[in-house]
Amino acid sequence: VADFGRAFPTVRIIESTGDTPVVFIEESHALVIATPGAEPHSTTGYSAVVILDGFRALGRDSLRSTEDAVRSWSNAISRMKIGGQAVLVGVSGILAQKFSLWSQDEISSHEFGSRRELRFPPAIRMASIGASPELIAKISSNLSSISGVEVLGPVEIVDRGIAQESKLLLKFEYASGANLAALLRAESLRNSAGQKSFSERTGRAKRAITIKMDDSQVI
Repeated sequence: VADFGRAFPTVRIIESTGDTPVVFIEESHALVIATPGAEPHSTTGYSAVVILDGFRALGRDSLRSTEDAVRSWSNAISRMKIGGQAVLVGVSGILAQKFSLWSQDEISSHEFGSRRELRFPPAIRMASIGASPELIAKISSNLSSISGVEVLGPVEIVDRGIAQESKLLLKFEYASGANLAALLRAESLRNSAGQKSFSERTGRAKRAITIKMDDSQVI
């Protein structure tokens, strides 16, 4: 912010962040610096919108990094007035070409096609199961009774050098969702009754089995 202030000494600088958001601005001559999602509404609309470091949004360790980035960029540019100019920095290739043409529908279709090819949501559904290695082995052996379920893992979850639990990832067709949910609920009730599990790092009690279905952060 200080660098922008020195570069534009006669212009008012307005900063908006998630911790200190600015909801509305009425100034027609101001420079707004905002973090993604904290862009103020302008009563007159912005004359220009510059999105810096677009590659950082795309580089997030998340399956939804592209769709979240496009949504965030689109929301920011939607605050621009008619006739304004927008610049996206740090993005190239097909995504940059389609976004410059404001073709979010084509971006969405391309993203969905990639996920369908790799069998990722929303082409299929996903779930995760976290528990002790013994419980994971028991649950994993029972999953074979449901068709259309692909089991990935287990993998060991390590936090600060301490093994916390084992984790299974499940890919399954939409048609298998009800049967899988019923089986996992039964397993959770059966294996959690009367049992207590404690975190090796904090010593606090935790659930013996953690089940997440359609969690956006499952990958």
